[in-house]
Formats: sequence, structure tokens, C-alpha cells
Amino acid sequence: MRERRRLTRGILAGILLSAGVLLTACSSGGKTSDLLVVTPDPKSHATAVPVEMHISCDVLPEPSAQPSTALTFSGACAFDHTSKAQCVVRVDDFYLYIDRKMANSDRLAAYINVEKYHGPGTYTKNSVVSLQVVHGGQLYIWEQNAATLTVAPDGRSVTVPSATLSPSAGTPAGGIETVDGGAACQ
Repeated sequence: MRERRRLTRGILAGILLSAGVLLTACSSGGKTSDLLVVTPDPKSHATAVPVEMHISCDVLPEPSAQPSTALTFSGACAFDHTSKAQCVVRVDDFYLYIDRKMANSDRLAAYINVEKYHGPGTYTKNSVVSLQVVHGGQLYIWEQNAATLTVAPDGRSVTVPSATLSPSAGTPAGGIETVDGGAACQ
């Protein structure tokens, strides 16, 4: 019976290969292998899907406003943010949010989130700095989950001495983004 199954698989594999179908045998920990059959669509063109993809971050200038401090982003998406940011405290979280338009109608958002916020001061743990870009239906995310930052004594501005944001797993983001400087709250 086992020989017949192996022979049947061999014949089926030969027929499918001659038809231009990709076959892959998948091992499952010593058990019998499964056969994965992928049939190409002859009407479509095959393109490689990159593991890492870089995008053009053409961030539009800020609307004219009184500049506060500058939060500088460099690397994959380079820009300066000098306008006031949106800030809010909720329960034990401090959030700072920046929303910017891009030349190609995409959106860029930068977030700072201080988890376990207990008032102004310097935080070295439980603070996240994140840059997110929505481009062509894809979400690109760079982040650092243990950034050092300082919330000013009045709680109305944040300073980031330097944070290195890495591409977030599961997103097509590539390269490194660095952030430093400060942002005042509205």
C-alpha cells in the first residue's frame, strides 16, 4: 500500500511538473509529508515580494505656526516637526501625537506613549516612540519600546535625547529612524 501511494505521488508530481506547477514536499516532524501545490495564474505577471521595502517619505511643510521646539526625525523618513503636538494624559499613560501630511496623499504619524505615567520627570522604561506611515494600503512602523525621554515639569513638553527606531516586525518598513529633540504640547 505504501509503495502504491509513493508511486501515485510520483506520477502525479511528474504530470503537474510538466504542466508548469510548482510542487513542494513539506515534512511534519517525522510524519508523512504533505504535498503543497501552487498553480500560477497565466494571466498575471509574477513579481517578487520584497521582505524589506523602502518608501519615499516626502513630508509636506507644516502650516505656518509659531514654532515651539524641534523634534528631528532622520533616516528612513527625515523631517523636522516644530509645531505644537497634541498631548493627553489618560489614567496612567501620557500620549504625544503628531500627524503630518505627505506629498503623495499618504499620512505620517509619530507617537510617544509613556506607560505607567506618574507625572513629569525622566522615563527610561515603559516609554514608546513610534513613527507610522500609511502608504499604498500598507502600514510602515518604526519604533523603540524602551526610549529615554523627559516630560517637562509643567507636563506640557517632551524631550527625547536620542531614540533609535527599528522597523516593526510584520510591516514592510526598512532602515533605521532616529529621533531627537523636543516637542511642546498644544
